[in-house]
Amino acid sequence: MGIDVGGNIISSSGFDSSGNIVNSPSIVTDGLVLWYDAGNLASYNNTSNYYDCGYGCQYYASDPGCTNCNTQLKDMSGNGNDGLLSGGASVLYSNIGGYVNFNNTANKLVISPVTSFGNNTTWSSWIYCLSDVTTYNMFMGRWLPYFSFYGGTTPYFSNTIGGAQQTIAVGGCVLNTWYNLVFTTAESGGNTTMSIYINGVYATSGTFAGTQSPAGTYFSVGDGNNSSWYRFNGYIPVVMIHNKTLSTTEILQNFNTDRQRFGI
Repeated sequence: MGIDVGGNIISSSGFDSSGNIVNSPSIVTDGLVLWYDAGNLASYNNTSNYYDCGYGCQYYASDPGCTNCNTQLKDMSGNGNDGLLSGGASVLYSNIGGYVNFNNTANKLVISPVTSFGNNTTWSSWIYCLSDVTTYNMFMGRWLPYFSFYGGTTPYFSNTIGGAQQTIAVGGCVLNTWYNLVFTTAESGGNTTMSIYINGVYATSGTFAGTQSPAGTYFSVGDGNNSSWYRFNGYIPVVMIHNKTLSTTEILQNFNTDRQRFGI
């Protein structure tokens, strides 16, 4: 049994025999340029009886009044990269806290300010894919780079490196299961290595000539492309972007921070 602390669910294993909260991992904030968590009140405020929406409005849940609370997720990195929920995407609540429900339609979370990245970048997300309905099941990105749950079993990372589209993928996942997926780029000597990590563990990589040059006018979550080929059916509670290549130790630290919340 867990408790809600600041919008995050902490497992009973986070306490000692006296009921004190023990030290636990924390999110790596070095290089963090975007961080939203639909289960954290700093990112999304739920419909309790009376609360501050975070946009300067205080009101009762029976008379909401503030549309910002129902349409936006606030960036907790401090960079102001707030996301706009559109197309009917909604925040739901369960034993894992809040998450955004994307249901294979044109709904998405659009993050307009995040349009370009340096040569060394880390993208990460907790996802739960309900069904393989669009082959690509694209849960994050915009044109290139993009990140998908290809075929319902395969984390898939496609990017523009040296002016050409390059892709890496690794199978072994299943539907209806929580995963922490992390994707990195690391440039060295004019070459770029793209890597995938699953639940804090290195899974695969590929090295290509050149540096990354992302395309697209915005970055989105839940449906990164206007085509129905790329829509996602599932849940996404957490997304982070770092403007550095996180080390394997840092990736594992981020995974361990939230793993109990998702029952892993």
